[in-house]
Amino acid sequence: MGAIFSKAATSQVGQHGVRLARVLGRTLRQGAVFGTRVRLPHASVIAVLFKLRRGLTANLVAVAGDTWVHSRNLAYFATAYKLLVYLARVAWDAAGLPAVEAAGKPSGGVFSARPSHPLQAAAAAAVASALVWSRFSHINYQILLYVMARVVVSLGRLVAEKALPASVSPTFPAAYPYLAAAAWAAVMVLFEFRPDLLQGSMRRSMEGLYHFDEPAATSADFLPSPMWCAVAAFTMAWAWRNGGRAALADAFRVLAGTARP
Repeated sequence: MGAIFSKAATSQVGQHGVRLARVLGRTLRQGAVFGTRVRLPHASVIAVLFKLRRGLTANLVAVAGDTWVHSRNLAYFATAYKLLVYLARVAWDAAGLPAVEAAGKPSGGVFSARPSHPLQAAAAAAVASALVWSRFSHINYQILLYVMARVVVSLGRLVAEKALPASVSPTFPAAYPYLAAAAWAAVMVLFEFRPDLLQGSMRRSMEGLYHFDEPAATSADFLPSPMWCAVAAFTMAWAWRNGGRAALADAFRVLAGTARP
C-alpha cells in the first residue's frame, strides 16, 4: 500500500513539474514585491520621524536592510507554503482522504497548489513558519504582531458566528464598540500595573502619553508640535483650494475630531 501511494504521488509531482515551477516562481516574485511595498514606506517614515540623528547614510542603509529582510522572508515563506501545500494535497489525494475546498476560486482540476482541507494549510504554514519566521528579529516580530492582531479579531468573529444563533448574531460594526472597549481596558490595565509585559515601543509611547512629569511642565508643553501645525495648515489649505469655505469648515471638524476624514 505504501509503495503504491508513494509511486502515485511521485508520478503526479513529475507530471506537474513545469506548472509547479511557474507557480512557485510567481509566488516568490509576489512575496518580494509585496514585502517591499509594505516595508519601504513604513521604514522610511520611521527613519524620518524617529531616527534622523543617525544621519542620512545610516538611515538609508537601515531602510534598505529592513526592506530587504521583510521582502526576502515574505517571499521565502510564501514560496515554501505553496510548495508544501501542493505536496500535502498530492499525498492527501493519493491516500483517498476527503476534501474540503478552500474559500475563493475553486481549486478544481488535477493540478492545484491550493489546499483542499484545513489540515493541509495548517501543516504547510507551520513547517514554512519554522523555516522562515522562527528566528526572532524586530522585522519578524512586527509581522507576527500584525498577523496575531488580525487572527484574534477573526477568531472572535468566528466564535460569534458559531456560538450565537443567526437571529441575534451581531454584525461586526455593531460589535466593534465592545471590542474596542475590551481592548483599551486590557491595554490600560497592563500599562498601569504590568508595563513590563507590553511591547517596548508601545510602552514608551504610552509613558509619553500618560506618565509625563506634570510638575515640570512648561508653557511649551501646551503648544502643538511643528509637525502637527504643518499637517493642520496643509489640510486647511488643501480644503480651501478644492472646496472653499464649506470644505474648510469640514476640515476644521476633522481636525477637531467631530467628523471623519
